[in-house]
Amino acid sequence: MDFKSQIGTNINQSRKLLELGLKPGTADMYLEKSKTPEYGEYHLHTICEGIDPEHWFSVRMNRGITPAWSLDRLLEIMPKSITQSNRPNADFAMNSDGTFWFISYEELGYDMKHQEMNIGSFDTAISMIRWLIYNNHLNKEYLKARP
Repeated sequence: MDFKSQIGTNINQSRKLLELGLKPGTADMYLEKSKTPEYGEYHLHTICEGIDPEHWFSVRMNRGITPAWSLDRLLEIMPKSITQSNRPNADFAMNSDGTFWFISYEELGYDMKHQEMNIGSFDTAISMIRWLIYNNHLNKEYLKARP
């Protein structure tokens, strides 16, 4: 068996989430620039329980630290249901066909409101978060204030 499980966003995915406006304090992990490149360009760490991530990142982000998100955290950020006027709620669903990952919001379990598809589960989640933000479905408390 050859497992290659990704446990947190990589540097490009993390930057994409920050560019979309996700607050660093929503991250549950961080990437630290490596001082020994032969072991990799970045090291992934979890944030210790009991630490305020918003404050922690505010004093460290310009020192080789970049927020990172576990897949569980990305799924936690997404609404479990989208309320629609004059229509049933569109409920969250995630599945895979063995090659691609699908994240969708469906009415009554079959009528598709929106779906994102990608080979990687993280990329699929990030694409859905982008759609949620652009369509005003993501909780505003997860986003930085826009000027």
